[in-house]
Amino acid sequence: MNAPQTSWLRARIVGHLEVLAPLHVGSGDVIETSRMSKEEQGNETALANALCRTAGGRPYLPAATLRGALRARLNDASREAVLFGTAHDDNGRMGKLRFYDAVQTEDTAPKLRSGTAIDPLLGVVAAHKLFVHEVVLPGCQFDLTIEADRLDSDELAAVLGLLDTFADRSGRGIGAGKSKDQGLLNWQLDRVEVIDEAALSGWLNEMAPTALPWTTLQPVPAAVPCADADLPSVDFSITFHTPWLVDAPELHRAKINETDHPPDLEFSRLADGRAWLPASSLKGWLRGRARRVLITLYVGHGWGPELAGNNADKLLSEIFGTTDQASWLLVSDAFFSDKDIPSGHLQQFVAIDRFTGGSSEGALYKVHAAPPCVVRGRISWRTAPDPDGDWRLALLAMLARDAMEGDLIVGWGKARGYGQGVAGLRLPAQPAGSDSDLDWPTLATWLGEGRQLDPHLRTFRAIFQPTAEEACHD
Repeated sequence: MNAPQTSWLRARIVGHLEVLAPLHVGSGDVIETSRMSKEEQGNETALANALCRTAGGRPYLPAATLRGALRARLNDASREAVLFGTAHDDNGRMGKLRFYDAVQTEDTAPKLRSGTAIDPLLGVVAAHKLFVHEVVLPGCQFDLTIEADRLDSDELAAVLGLLDTFADRSGRGIGAGKSKDQGLLNWQLDRVEVIDEAALSGWLNEMAPTALPWTTLQPVPAAVPCADADLPSVDFSITFHTPWLVDAPELHRAKINETDHPPDLEFSRLADGRAWLPASSLKGWLRGRARRVLITLYVGHGWGPELAGNNADKLLSEIFGTTDQASWLLVSDAFFSDKDIPSGHLQQFVAIDRFTGGSSEGALYKVHAAPPCVVRGRISWRTAPDPDGDWRLALLAMLARDAMEGDLIVGWGKARGYGQGVAGLRLPAQPAGSDSDLDWPTLATWLGEGRQLDPHLRTFRAIFQPTAEEACHD
C-alpha cells in the first residue's frame, strides 16, 4: 500500500462506462443498410447516420466528446482552467488532463433506431421525415483512460467527482438525443495509477528501463462533487388500456415462403421482449398538444390564426428547443418494467374501398402491437422555474392534467382505438413502498413549490395579451 501523496508527476485513471440508454455519437458519415423486401423484389436499402468506429469496426466515444461533456459540468472556473486549459485568445495554457478515445469493450454489434416526425397539426406522419441512426444498446461498456501531469490529491478528487456525473440522471447523457435522455452512462472506477518522483528517478537510472513504473494508488481519494445539482424531475407511468404500437422498422422481416405472412408493423421493444415507448413519441404528443392549447388561447384573445401559430411556435421553442437551442424539457424513453413480459397483440386488418364499401384488393395487412400494459419513464427540466411565475410550468401542468385524465393517445392506429393511455406521476423522493400516483391537487402544489400554481398561471395568461399593433381580428 502506498503512502499518501500530495501530488504525483503522472496519474492515470482507468475505468469503464456502461451504457444506460441508447447512445449515438455520430461520425458524420452515413452507411447504407439493407433488408429483404417483403415483396420479394430484392433488398431494400436506406441510409443511416453512422457511429464513430475504430479501424476494426468497434464503436468508440471520442476523447473530445468525453472531455467536452465533463468540462461543461464543472462549476469551478479556476479549476476548469487548470484541469482543461484555456483558449489561445486568453493567453492559452494546456490543461493537466489528457483524454483517450473510449473503445467499446465487447464485440456487440450496434442496432438501428428509426424515428418519424409527426405533423403537429394533422397528427400524421410528416412526408420525407424518416430518420435512422446506429445506436449502442444499454448494457454495452466502453473502456476509459484519463492521464494527467502533476496532479495533486485535491484535483484527483475533483476529477473523480466529475466522472461520477456519468450516472442515471437526467441531462447527463452524451451524443444525440440528450433531450430524450439518451446517451446516459454509468461510471465505474477500476483503479488509479501514479508515478512519483522517486519511482521516475529509479526508472531513469535503470540500465535497461522497461515499462513506466506505474503503481496502483491506495487508498484512492474520495470523490468530491464539483458539478451542478441534479435536474428537477418527476417519474411518470403510462397505463395503456388498449394495444399500442410505435413501429420499429428494424424488426420487420421478409416472407420466408408463400404461406408466411409476417406482420407489416412491429412494436418497439428491447431484446428481451419488453415494450418500449420512445421518448420522441411522448415528446411529440406533448408538443402537439401544447401547440393546440396555445393557438386556441391566442385566437381566443384576438390574434389572427397565422400570427397565433407563429407565436405558439416561438414559445414552444423555449420548451422543446430548436436546432440552435437545447430543449428545456427532457423526456426519457418509457419501458415495461414488470417481471412477467406479456406476449404481443397480433391483429389483422383489411382496408375498405370507400366507393364500393367492399374490401380493397391486396389491402390485407397485419400488425404486431404491444398489449395493454404499464410503461415507466422520467421527465426533467434543465433549469428550475421562476418561483414568482413561469408560464412554461403552467403549460406543462395543463398537459399533465390532460394526460392524467386519459387524453393521452400515442403511436400508430389512433383512429382504430390503439394507443390510449392514462398517465400517472410520482416524485423521485416519494416515500419508499408508496405505490400510488400523485393526485392533481398534490401535483399542483408540488409544481407550485407549496403555493399552488397561481403565480405561474398569471404569467401564462399574460402572454396572450396583444398590443394594439399585434391584435388582428379576422
